[in-house]
Amino acid sequence: MDIDYHRGYGSNLSKTLYVTLKIFIEDLHIDELCYGIYSLFKNDALSIAIERPFCNRVVIVGKDFEVRFFNSIKNDSIISIALEVRDSIFKNVMNFLSNVLVQISRILPKGSLIDKNVKLGIHTTIKVDQINVEELCQKLFNLSIVLDRTEDRVVEGFPIMVIRGSTIGYDLRRYEITIAMLTSERVELSITIETYIYLDKILNGIIYINELINIIAESVDSS
Repeated sequence: MDIDYHRGYGSNLSKTLYVTLKIFIEDLHIDELCYGIYSLFKNDALSIAIERPFCNRVVIVGKDFEVRFFNSIKNDSIISIALEVRDSIFKNVMNFLSNVLVQISRILPKGSLIDKNVKLGIHTTIKVDQINVEELCQKLFNLSIVLDRTEDRVVEGFPIMVIRGSTIGYDLRRYEITIAMLTSERVELSITIETYIYLDKILNGIIYINELINIIAESVDSS
């Protein structure tokens, strides 16, 4: 599938980019890692919450980012990074994330390892006046997206239709796509694309997912 990065509608979307890293670390080094995470983000944070007396959880919220650290009892920990992004500042966000990943690798205590296969995703929400589900499914198919299933749910009294599918990307990697539709006065669509990707390929993966989500949003908006 050929992707035109400069197609118009998607470039104005507000999106959330998120990366989840699994870290293998011994319990005796947890406090050291917590302090490293705190030091890394303290100057840009609006709020920081650290669980005590043992540092098993940290939540750091900044103006346009959020970092969460969670330590499990299985000697592996999770660091998740979420960034708010528009295409107009996409390059800045990429540079910020790249720098953060480098800094995290530097603050890891001796003997700790990052799982090189990380979870990567981008999420956005759009509103349209109306939508034809059959036409939408056909347009997704035309974008080489294979639909796996649809689900009807009720959340807090509101009916929601969830469409799940996937596509094979330029790198022969599987990208999972979820579109959730909530109908009230207007149709609200939540679009999420996720994949697992090697850490050294993450920036290319972000570019691809961002381009793909722009095209899907544009296609949805024209349904």
